[in-house]
Amino acid sequence: MISAIRRDQIENAHGVNIRKMDGAEGKPPAGLARVLKNTVPNKNPEVVCLVIGGNENAHVGMFEHAVPFSVGEATMGAAPADPSRHFIPYQVMKSHFERRVSTNLFRSIFKQFPNSAKVIANTPPPVGEWEHISNNLGAFKDRLTQGPAPLPLRLQLYRIQSLVLKEEAERQGAQFVDVPDNVATEEGFLKPEFYNPDPTHGNLAYGRLMLAKVMKEIGAAA
Repeated sequence: MISAIRRDQIENAHGVNIRKMDGAEGKPPAGLARVLKNTVPNKNPEVVCLVIGGNENAHVGMFEHAVPFSVGEATMGAAPADPSRHFIPYQVMKSHFERRVSTNLFRSIFKQFPNSAKVIANTPPPVGEWEHISNNLGAFKDRLTQGPAPLPLRLQLYRIQSLVLKEEAERQGAQFVDVPDNVATEEGFLKPEFYNPDPTHGNLAYGRLMLAKVMKEIGAAA
């Protein structure tokens, strides 16, 4: 998703789902970026904010695997702390997310808007309630029989993904904007009032808060 934003007026924000643009199907990153440039009404926005790759932590860890696993390090412990699970070192899992991050897509989109400030925003925290997930599976419907992965594992995977996105922002020369504090529970999961009718996305209320935080932070950085 991209938002082409004017700093002075939030109503000038324009959101695009890049995977659902006309002509986007099958396009490589450079081709997607060109389609995007032709899609947005403002060809020279002050700010381009990208929110990409948020489902990866869900693909990896929303459902239990055939070989249940944990992630961690000897010095920090594992999530979950269950010695019967297959142990994956933290850096190995971080490397997986680094390989999956859309570096070429970020670069290609920012290249299409050379005069715009660059922002990469974090993706929503994971939904922790299995009832909501199982009732709103969407694209994950074929994985219901696997059952839920442990919550500590899901949170660990989200935190790794968030770190990878922050480091990607640094590589792209972009500002990283994390999610607002008030959208997450004390444990770190998305609050129910911000659930979308699917397992991974935030709703309109979440989007308003996230956009407001982006606007505030880019204003502070201006």
